[in-house]
Amino acid sequence: MNKEQLHKLIEHLQGSCLSIDQACEELDIEYKDLSKKDLYNIDDKIFCCDNCGWWYDMGDLADKNDYWCRQCEEYDGN
Repeated sequence: MNKEQLHKLIEHLQGSCLSIDQACEELDIEYKDLSKKDLYNIDDKIFCCDNCGWWYDMGDLADKNDYWCRQCEEYDGN
């Protein structure tokens, strides 16, 4: 996967509740072409909230709950 495809995939995931596999399919990218490095690069930029399932920028990562967005953390009261 080239940098442009990876950037498009990250942009497509952010703000969605798609799985990586679904996003790849929508962008005509083969999921099997993603390397471990590609997956680490995705994880460096965005995360999928374990509570609501939406993809967020790393800046929206909650302070107390691992892999929760700030919105879910505030709603939960933690």
